[in-house]
Amino acid sequence: MTNFIVVRPYRRRDEPFCKTLLRNGIMENINRTFFGLILKDVTLNIAISVFSILFLLLGFPILSCIISILIKAFLIYIVTYINFWITAKKIEKEVSEIPRIYTSDNSSYFWIAEVYEDYLINRRQRDQKYIFMTEEKFKESNINVFRHVKKIIGTIALCKSTRLQDSGWIKRLTVHKNYRRKGIGTNLVNLALEFGSQQGYRRINVMISDHRKAARELFNKKDFEIYLYRKRSLHGTSVILLFVELTYRLKYNDNDAELLATDPFYTQAH
Repeated sequence: MTNFIVVRPYRRRDEPFCKTLLRNGIMENINRTFFGLILKDVTLNIAISVFSILFLLLGFPILSCIISILIKAFLIYIVTYINFWITAKKIEKEVSEIPRIYTSDNSSYFWIAEVYEDYLINRRQRDQKYIFMTEEKFKESNINVFRHVKKIIGTIALCKSTRLQDSGWIKRLTVHKNYRRKGIGTNLVNLALEFGSQQGYRRINVMISDHRKAARELFNKKDFEIYLYRKRSLHGTSVILLFVELTYRLKYNDNDAELLATDPFYTQAH
């Protein structure tokens, strides 16, 4: 066995690594969100149309048109950056409270994915498919990790919903950018669904920014359905972020209403 990933519970010593991973996961979405907002921003598109008409019909200085549009775009970027920076700081603070928020009772949980890579193999070999295992399986396997370097490369949490009865929320799903498209996100979601089933939840919901296409694709493959859309203004400005709330209905038996998960942890996708 060369490279493998152990999915295990969060521990206090993981705090600095989780803070860095989650902060980077938030901040790296700035440019993607910014360009999405630019394409959808109504006022900016109206301004471009108006200035185009003024230039064509009245000879309005094209330089003034371009400067006005760039100023508008720059302001949108600043507002977007500030919003993401504030969100990242809030999540860093939340990480310090993980034991209280997610592990103080049996209704919530927080997991991390930790990769073990043989430092003697080359990069092409490292890009091969990873083997996933729980911490219990890892201990039973008695694998020699003397030549392995380990690193936290993924997180996910599931907490009880205070808004929806018998439901849970998937939160803090993040995978390091160098380890995506390797099944890590799917395995983390599978684990959260399995835990939700064990807790007797009827539904598992997740909120995703409309600009996180890869995350949306992951949950679509897991048969999550659209529950509702939410709009949020960025700090009282005209810049609007769109979020989609997705829901997954855990299967249950009508005779005894017992919830049944369909082997979610070992389903391979993503």
